Amino acid sequence: MSTPLVRVLPAARPRPGISRSRLGDLIDAVTSLTLHPQQVPEPSDIAWVDDSGVKHDATPSAGVQAAPVQPAPVKPSLLHVSRKGDTGAALRLLEQGEDPNVHGEQGFTPLCYAAKSGDVRLMLALIKHGADIEARTDARWTPLHVAAGFNHPAAISVLVKYGACVDTVDVDGDTAILTAVALGFTECVQQLIEANANVRVKSVLGETLLHVAAEGGYYTIASLLLAHGTPVNGTDGLGRTALDVAIASKNLKVAGLIAAASRMRESWL
Repeated sequence: MSTPLVRVLPAARPRPGISRSRLGDLIDAVTSLTLHPQQVPEPSDIAWVDDSGVKHDATPSAGVQAAPVQPAPVKPSLLHVSRKGDTGAALRLLEQGEDPNVHGEQGFTPLCYAAKSGDVRLMLALIKHGADIEARTDARWTPLHVAAGFNHPAAISVLVKYGACVDTVDVDGDTAILTAVALGFTECVQQLIEANANVRVKSVLGETLLHVAAEGGYYTIASLLLAHGTPVNGTDGLGRTALDVAIASKNLKVAGLIAAASRMRESWL
């Protein structure tokens, strides 16, 4: 009796590009950005009060209580209040002429912070005052990447409306839709598809969006992608199809969906 042929799939390897753990590390780093308190200058003069209540500007004698002169309060920065989510304060600072394109920790701008929190009101005000929609963080994320990475479809809608490029790549070569698919953010994927994001894009390792959805087990996202033209039988850099990845990841529901789509497309040929 002949020995049955067994198909051996190539082993997966860590992905430096669209890896969900890599995205998670980046998002954790952004989420933990430290708010630095405003620096308050040291008082330059010391006043003291004698027993009769009279203030003096000289160094007090022994036994006399000294009282520091309080400096005028320091105005908070636009970055600081945007990071805190204080929309009212941010709007006031914008009206006072604060620069909307200043960069803070990890290269974040006020618009990036607004996109991170999904604050549409602040986003609109920043854009009105000249905020750069294509500003880049240190990781080369645009505000659109930030909105997609923090699951804010309404923020995506605002950015697209005002001309954001939907296919800009970050330092790992990932577009906003690659980011949203990798994190399983269905509504963001839908918004980006409606904005004509490239659904045939590949990661730096040759993975299609369907590969990424298959690995994550995102059935609804895989359905959306298949309905909008993502290749069903494309291979990644290791020669694997999305069906191979779904089976290897034990995401059998997604595997069934991809297999059915593959059979349907073959019947059309």
